[in-house]
Amino acid sequence: MRSKFQNYMDSLDAIAIGNNRVTHIMKAANVNCGTLKKMLYIATQRGEVVEAQNGSYTISERGLGLLNGWKPYKEFSKRLDSLSDKNEKK
Repeated sequence: MRSKFQNYMDSLDAIAIGNNRVTHIMKAANVNCGTLKKMLYIATQRGEVVEAQNGSYTISERGLGLLNGWKPYKEFSKRLDSLSDKNEKK
C-alpha cells in the first residue's frame, strides 16, 4: 500500500513523462479519479502543476525540482527493499 505522498509523486512523475490528461495520469500513476483530482488541485495551488484551458496538465519547474529531489530517495528505497527481501529468503 502506497502513501498519499507516494501517490502524489507518482502523479507528478506521470505528468512529467508526458501524460497530460486526467485519464492518462490516472493509469500511469495507478490512482483513482477522485484521489487524482484532489492531488491535481493541491499541485496547481502549490504551483507544481499548471492546468491549461483545454483541461490538460503540465509540470512546472517547481514540480520538476520536487520530483528530482524525490527520485534518489525512491531508488534508495527500492534497493533497500530488495536487500530486505533477499535476507528474508535466507
